[in-house]
Amino acid sequence: VDRGADSGDKIVMKGEADEKPGFRAGDLHVFLDVDKHIRFQREGDFLLYKKRLSVKEAFMGFEFPITHLDNRTIWVKHEGVTQPGARMIIPNEGMPIIGGGKGDMIVEFEVEFPRRLDQSTREKLAQYLPGPEPRRMPNGTTPVPELLPFDLAWFEREMEERERKKKERQQKKKKKEIYESMSTTEEEEARGGRSPFGGGRGGGPGVQCQTQ
Repeated sequence: VDRGADSGDKIVMKGEADEKPGFRAGDLHVFLDVDKHIRFQREGDFLLYKKRLSVKEAFMGFEFPITHLDNRTIWVKHEGVTQPGARMIIPNEGMPIIGGGKGDMIVEFEVEFPRRLDQSTREKLAQYLPGPEPRRMPNGTTPVPELLPFDLAWFEREMEERERKKKERQQKKKKKEIYESMSTTEEEEARGGRSPFGGGRGGGPGVQCQTQ
């Protein structure tokens, strides 16, 4: 298997398939299915590495090591502010490219914010953090009852259930339209004196057979 091979790649092994007397052995086609890695995600020739930062690291900068696929340790250093969701490139540290060269590594940053702040910390941060003062609700305004944490697993289940109910409604609507269409056709045929299944009805002209 070549370095840099990916899922779906095919390897042809000449003459390694079943053999039959008097026939040349066929070729064996092997399709690759690459296992997922615990630390890296592959995006073509790129490697994606996700790193979680503290708020302090996001503001002040950071240094941290990454253990690569070949067990090399590479150090990453950045000075300055890092936005949540930011992506940075480490050149030539991605997957090998068949035929020569290497892709890049993408480092994606998540910032872990504290769940709670005491009043003293809030006041200190307010003195140093840039930006306007937070807006305040006018007196007498009623806020929303509560902001709930977002649960991705619940959201996905809810969307699947809604999609299932939507398909059921569409199927019932389609069946109803087909039924109404058939009923309308029978009524129109009856008024015209013809059966929707052919032939005469109610004294109307039918099909006559002639004999000689």
